[in-house]
Amino acid sequence: MINRVLVAVDGSENSMRAVELAAEVTTKFEAEMSIIHVVSKIKIPEELEKFAKVEKIEESPEYLMLDEIGHKILDKAESVAKQKGIRKIRKIIRQGDPANEIIKFAKENQIDSVFLGSRGLSEIKSLLFGSVSNKVCNLASTNCVTVR
Repeated sequence: MINRVLVAVDGSENSMRAVELAAEVTTKFEAEMSIIHVVSKIKIPEELEKFAKVEKIEESPEYLMLDEIGHKILDKAESVAKQKGIRKIRKIIRQGDPANEIIKFAKENQIDSVFLGSRGLSEIKSLLFGSVSNKVCNLASTNCVTVR
């Protein structure tokens, strides 16, 4: 039985196809759907950090940028899921290693099935170090579906 579905999105076409398939499964099993977006830490230019301090912006520029991008990706994924009939969707943004954060969230929230795209936006990195989907599918303690 599938009660909780997690979809990992990065804005790529494959991750949006994963949302579509996950929405179909969610509907069939009357399950709960969560959509997660994880961003690796990035280095913000020093000039932007100085600007934030001068303007007394409390949140770090890094946080503001990641939050904005993450919300746009999650909103797009939510729109795709709603077009498939899903009405209640939990959206999550995390920062860190994408595979580790997806696995951690799935375990913490007793997710039954994880859906993700086969190759996302970091194809060159994945060729060298292995893809996020490969790592999640091999290390997660739940069912995983990789979508192309």
